[in-house]
Amino acid sequence: MKLNNCVSESLFLKKYRDLVFWDPDTDKTFKVWGENGEFHTANAKMNIERGWTLVCTNEDGKDVGWCINDELCGLIADTPQADGIEVIRRDPEA
Repeated sequence: MKLNNCVSESLFLKKYRDLVFWDPDTDKTFKVWGENGEFHTANAKMNIERGWTLVCTNEDGKDVGWCINDELCGLIADTPQADGIEVIRRDPEA
């Protein structure tokens, strides 16, 4: 989502709220905080695209921002979720 408005933020958070994932780089489990997202403008130096990022909390209670990309979606899909949450992988050949 590339629009910076409350409707886009609400839809973005509804999709990712309360999902969890394990980050192999930090060996920590993160949970998406569903109350607030962060919108970033493009920054070529930092390799950041324009759009919403997730605010996630790790098991130590530290907040970290995560950009949505294929790697993060894979981490979410590989991590068991709460009962009633089904993560569907996109067909890579589609």
